[in-house]
Amino acid sequence: MGAQDLVPTYRWMVVNPGTTTVSTNIQPNYTHTDAYTGGSCLRLTGAAVSGGTDIVMYKTALKVSGSAPYAKVAVKNGKEGKNASSLYVILRKQGSGQWIEVPYGDVSGATWEEKTIQIAGLSTNDVIDRIGLRVKGNDNNYSLLVGKLEINDNSTVTPANVRDVMVDVKEETKTSMGAKIYWDVNAVATARAAWGLVYNDEANIDHFEILYKNGENGRVSEIGRTTSWSTYVGNIMFESAADRPFIGVRAVSTDLKTYSATNGNYGESCMDPACEGADIAREQRYVTSVTTTGATQNLNYSATGPVADGSQYADATDHVLKVAQGQTVSMNIKCADKGDGLQYCFLGGWMDLNGSGDFDKPLPTERTADEIAAGKTETDPEGERLFFAGTLRAATPAFQSEEGVTFSFTVPSNATPGPSRLRIVFSDAWFAGMFNPVGQHAKGFSIDFGVEITGTNPGRVVVDTRDKGVADQPEGFTETGIDKVNDGSKVSTFSLEDGSLNLNNVDKAWIYDAEGKFVKFANGVSSVNVNGYAPGVYVLKMQSGNVIRSQKFIIK
Repeated sequence: MGAQDLVPTYRWMVVNPGTTTVSTNIQPNYTHTDAYTGGSCLRLTGAAVSGGTDIVMYKTALKVSGSAPYAKVAVKNGKEGKNASSLYVILRKQGSGQWIEVPYGDVSGATWEEKTIQIAGLSTNDVIDRIGLRVKGNDNNYSLLVGKLEINDNSTVTPANVRDVMVDVKEETKTSMGAKIYWDVNAVATARAAWGLVYNDEANIDHFEILYKNGENGRVSEIGRTTSWSTYVGNIMFESAADRPFIGVRAVSTDLKTYSATNGNYGESCMDPACEGADIAREQRYVTSVTTTGATQNLNYSATGPVADGSQYADATDHVLKVAQGQTVSMNIKCADKGDGLQYCFLGGWMDLNGSGDFDKPLPTERTADEIAAGKTETDPEGERLFFAGTLRAATPAFQSEEGVTFSFTVPSNATPGPSRLRIVFSDAWFAGMFNPVGQHAKGFSIDFGVEITGTNPGRVVVDTRDKGVADQPEGFTETGIDKVNDGSKVSTFSLEDGSLNLNNVDKAWIYDAEGKFVKFANGVSSVNVNGYAPGVYVLKMQSGNVIRSQKFIIK
């Protein structure tokens, strides 16, 4: 990750304290023999003298915004028992030339040790223009490893959430896996955002952490970091052959201590491209207006035509509905007035009310089509569906009327404060089984809006199955929601029989020949006819949900 950051104009300057006079008492260098985070660390060796030696590392212009600045430093000297570190963090105030010296103190043992050190002498609006380390003591054989140096002013910034995480499994054995992982982040309001161009700092993101969990109740650990929006993680080792791997991505704020919800992935909602009448739906079935009243910040969304990519899904998360616990909101929805428009659909709206990153309570699968058509609501008071309209195998002309349809809903008093998501889904009323907040709908339309929930009441409790107290649990990890990479009951598989590829748990499939040339694409089918293919080796790439696996087959 460091290779992607800005390269400094110099590595460090070693001088006598508070001067520009070169000193040779301490020699800094990088070593790969040990590391606190990553693959290397800083080694300080030489003579620690009572007058001190400064290693000036950074020229900066950091303005203090918070009220309690501190430093986080991790060191290791390899000595058993308590020993003096002889190490100090030094900062210089801009304009005054004044250096502030903060002692690390003693090292308590032979292993890596991280300390948080309060910095006295800095006030709000002060500017730091130099950062470094000072070695001061009485040791002619001084040796110390420094693995972390963080300066923080205790201010916090919330990063944008990660969404649409995709895991492409590149290699797998019974005990390991390698995967390419790529994702997106929630839209931010910039001039370039409409073209999909967003810089990390515009979304308050410093970098991303790749997290792994070895099973439903397993241990969470960090397996990768990157500043880009994709990465490859190879040789992910399972603790046992029975492991069910989970992988997640979270954004780390520019304050380096605030994290996004892991993944932030609400699942895909789009039209089945193979459904009957899909072409007509792409032209005639879309929402033209969604407005609200009564919210802290209301929605005012409008569109003049269908979505361009044909998915029948509109990402309007840059339109944010701000609501408070207990607040009653009125929502009006209007649809394009077309001959074969959305009037022939069911309509439902869901909101993530517990901050889990998904819609926990879709329509129960055991409900009959007539019950769905009658608008029967969930008996579970913790359900996340806000409203429903439509009639089984009949039109609802009000959807396409000039007035539209209006729903009133109250945000529960125990809705979890924080970022959330509102999803509105239309699905053809002749296919009740496809009406859900996640997955493919029939000849319908879906749209997502951003939501911010405020309030002081305790939020709904999400069952947390994470391991507690394990050393490799990432700092600040408080969110659940890591997507499964390999669920034995849903993993994509295939068999080749009588010239036909029989697909199991496969949403989409691609076939390539041995030279990598594309041969065929299949979407939403259970088998592919390969009669007539030239003899040779082929690669079958299979996608199920957010997971992609590739396997080879041979035509003889």
